[in-house]
Amino acid sequence: MLGTKLGISDKQYNIVTDGLVVNYVPGFLNSYPGSGTTVTNINGAGPNGTLGGGTAYTGPSGNAGGKFTFDGTDDEITAADDAALDVTAVTLQCWAYLLSGDTGANWTIIGRPGGASSRYKIRASSSDSVILMQIYDSTYRQGPSLNISSDNLQDNWNFLSFSYDYNASDGQRFKVYLNGVLDSQSTTGGGTIATDTVGLEFMTSTADSSFKAGYLGPCMIYDRELTAGEILQNYNATKDRYV
Repeated sequence: MLGTKLGISDKQYNIVTDGLVVNYVPGFLNSYPGSGTTVTNINGAGPNGTLGGGTAYTGPSGNAGGKFTFDGTDDEITAADDAALDVTAVTLQCWAYLLSGDTGANWTIIGRPGGASSRYKIRASSSDSVILMQIYDSTYRQGPSLNISSDNLQDNWNFLSFSYDYNASDGQRFKVYLNGVLDSQSTTGGGTIATDTVGLEFMTSTADSSFKAGYLGPCMIYDRELTAGEILQNYNATKDRYV
């Protein structure tokens, strides 16, 4: 079992652990005990996170999972640089509830800071109309996107999963899954992901001084492309807490 549950029925949290670098789980006592600013990375190889700007926490209630709350003004989670974050391929996953009505652009849901040179992140577009994945190999690369409006990404929970693998066996280097289902893919890419000396940021963009209002549930980073079956496994393992 990956964590001690707080206020949730005792059922197996059966997520994929092979290649797990970051695993922040609000609602698990050994990831976040309900107070303080440290978010412990459980069963991952990478760094712990730090709540900033007064980021709030709501514990589980009944079958509902815990969540971090971001006000869109200065709330964020950050993490220091760690060698485990230097990956050549990546899958980024999180349960996200994005609130409508606030302004901003280029905010990062999960990933490494750095603007156009960020090595990998899920972020909003400059027009705040789509969510996309970007990576940096020797230059900026952008994968397929989800439309914030038509894909119903605001004011409800969604499980986002974006991956990049230059050496993907099927040639589809970028893949986007929404709620466990493949949405789009692309052959875009020029090489493996470059290394860097920066950490992580969540619901903010340091480069753009931009923040996003909403909530985050579990957030995971893997050092490889997860298969469709593994992505569905993670969705099914966590969905009862958010939908």
